[in-house]
Formats: sequence, C-alpha cells, structure tokens
Amino acid sequence: MRNGFISSRTLVRGWISTACLGFLSLFPLALRVLTPLAFGRFIKWLNRAFLPEPKTEFAFMRDDAASRDATSGLMSGFTTQEQAQCVHSVLGPAGLHKGHARLVVILGHGSTSLNNPYESAYCCQACGGRTGAPNARLFALIANRPAVREALRAKGVVISEDTWFLGGYHDTCNEDIHFFDMDLLPETHHGDLARVHQSLDKARTLNAHERSRRFAAAGHDITPESSLRHVQERAEHIGEPRPEYGHCTNAVTFIGRREITKGLFMDRRAFLASYDATKDPTNEALAQVLGAAIPVCYSINLDYYFSAVDNDVYGSGTKLPHNINGLVGVMNGYQSDLRTGLPVQAVEIHEPVRMLFVIETTPDRLMSVIKADSELNEIVCNQWIRIATMDPDDGHVEVYRDGVFEKLEGSEEPLPVASSSLAWYRGKMEHLALARIDPRAA
Repeated sequence: MRNGFISSRTLVRGWISTACLGFLSLFPLALRVLTPLAFGRFIKWLNRAFLPEPKTEFAFMRDDAASRDATSGLMSGFTTQEQAQCVHSVLGPAGLHKGHARLVVILGHGSTSLNNPYESAYCCQACGGRTGAPNARLFALIANRPAVREALRAKGVVISEDTWFLGGYHDTCNEDIHFFDMDLLPETHHGDLARVHQSLDKARTLNAHERSRRFAAAGHDITPESSLRHVQERAEHIGEPRPEYGHCTNAVTFIGRREITKGLFMDRRAFLASYDATKDPTNEALAQVLGAAIPVCYSINLDYYFSAVDNDVYGSGTKLPHNINGLVGVMNGYQSDLRTGLPVQAVEIHEPVRMLFVIETTPDRLMSVIKADSELNEIVCNQWIRIATMDPDDGHVEVYRDGVFEKLEGSEEPLPVASSSLAWYRGKMEHLALARIDPRAA
C-alpha cells in the first residue's frame, strides 16, 4: 500500500492514475449531486453489508477511586457513587424524583452533513462541538444498574424496578433517531418501545416541517412527509451551503418546570432547561442547573451574536471561497488569515440579541447562587446576558436592571391562539411572536 501511494505521486504514474480514477469518480459524483438521498442510502447500505458496525461495550466501572490509567495517568471509569451523582444531577434538578415511566428515552443530539467544515457548530455545544450520543448511552447504562438506583434512594430519587432507560441519538440535520444497546432491552418493554417509535416518527416529521419553513427551496406548500425527505436530502447534498440552521434564532433560555411553557409556540428560539424550585429548598439544584445552562447557552448566543452583527470581522463571511487549511480552520481561497466565527449562511436569519434567561425562582435565591460563582457573577454583572425571575408561587416576573430587580408592570396582553403550530407558522418565513396552541381553537 505504501509503494502504491508513493507511485501515484510520480509524474507518469500519477498522471495515469488521476486520468483513469478521476474519470471513474465522475459517475458517483453525478449520482451524489442529482440524487443525493438515494445515493446516500445506497452508500449506507453498502457499509452495513460489507463494513458492519462492530458491537461495542462501555467500560465505565472503577472500583478503586484512586486507581489511574497506567498510560495516561487519568482516572478510568466511575465509581458507583459517582455514577449515582451523574444520574441525580439530571433527574434531581428537574424534579423527577419518582413516578418515572416504564421506558425513559435519553437522547443526545448532533448533526451530520457533507462537505461542511462547520459541522461541529451544529452539534452539541456542551459536548465541545461533538455529539451527545456517548453521554446518552452512558447515562442509560448507569441508570439501569441496581447498585446506582440503590445509591439514588439515599438522595431522594426512587426509580421503580420496571423502569428501563434507553440511550439514543437524534441527528438534528436529517432527523434520524438511533437507539443503543437494544439487545439489553427487556422483552417486557418491547411494546413500550413500539409506542415510542410511533411518537418519535410523528415528532421528527413535524419537526422537519417546522424547520423547512425557513428554507426557500422547500416551498410553502410542502407536506410534513415531503419535508422529512427534504431535510434528509439537504444532509446528503455535497453542495448544500446551509444543511440546517442549528441554534440560529436563539434568544431565550427558560429554566423552570415544563408545565409553565406547555402549549406555547416559541418559534424554535428558546432553550428549555427543566428545574423544579419547589423541590430545591437549599438551592443546590439551582446552582447545578445554572452552572451548566448559563455558560453553554450564553456562549452559543454570543457566537451567533457577534457573527451576525459583523460577519466579515467576527464571523467568517460566505462559505463559497472557503478552503480547509491543515484541518485547523478555514481561509478564503488560498491566501488569507484563518477565519473565525460562523459563516453568513449560518446566521443570515439570526436576530442578534443578548440571551434572556428567565428562571423560575425568587431574586434572593437566584442572586445567592450567582454571587457564589465567580464565572456566573462575571457573566451577569457585566451584562453579557439579561436575566429575569418568575416566582414559583404566584408567577410574577422581576427583571434585573442596573444591579436591582424591578417587578414587571403593565397589563398583560393575551397571546394569540392557534389550533396547532402548523396553523400558526404555515406560509411564513419570518420570526413569529409567541402563541398559545389549543387544539380546541377554531
């Protein structure tokens, strides 16, 4: 193989191999351009047939808290108590202490597209621009361990014996959903999984339709089923400059109980973090949620903000002349500085505003957590974000301005009501106002 690789770089053999193999590559290139989805599915079929994915297992156990990997010197795996703390850090702040469903699906997210050096910008920011699939898989595995559940009982989280956690991955570009460790799923839960599949298939189809309203190529009259095919084609097209918009249009982060935002159409502009203040008397859970949500969401927001306000300076301009340089970054053509930020195709519909955090708690409780964390204190006091609180008891809102909280005054305007999200956004490409979705509405 080494001799063949070197000979392809000689004058004569290089010319011959380029002429012959280059001509042969014309046919798959034409198929990929003309029928991207069909060709992509064909390549995936070939990979499954001739390069089957190997079965893997997570090595996540560590018996001795002091044991270190002999090669790297780093801790390898997690103790049972560490595993229990990981599960509790997700279920505890969300108020999911008991009464879990028989089948709990944990989905990590990421994005796949072709010929796209900015693919990591559409993946999980909390995972450093990678996918959250390994996290979801590991979370499900450790949450199913009896020893972990026993340790969780001491923390006030009771998981019944017939509850099973299933890890998976949601590709936000083509709307594919994959599950991991299906061979471990008990037969008693296969019926639950079938119902989950039905719900997720409906959800990803409707999600693709809502996303497609932003794509001019999709058209206003596209059906939900056709929109799913449309986003799948975008992910497989080598010439698509905007396979998806990712976190574009982000404006708000709501941290609180999910029933507060239930039935609201938020135009894909809000990050929703679950937190139940009524089950957090010590503010310990609030500190955990804010310590994760604020740095991640505000960094996403500023990435889009600066790339949108001055794309030539803080962004990277248009994708069209970009070349990948040494697998380090992109540059314009063959001579320029490395470009920073996001391309114009990723922010062209973004409205640059500082992220507004609405937290379901009281001002005193919120500021006690903010002041105790130097990073959060710097973000809030230097006004990189805007914050407001929503009282868990009566729901009144207080806005943080110039170092003090001011109660939001004024008459409340009733939100417009629509029978469905589709009825509210159909035929519209611009930013939309909040609306309340009520299937009983005419």
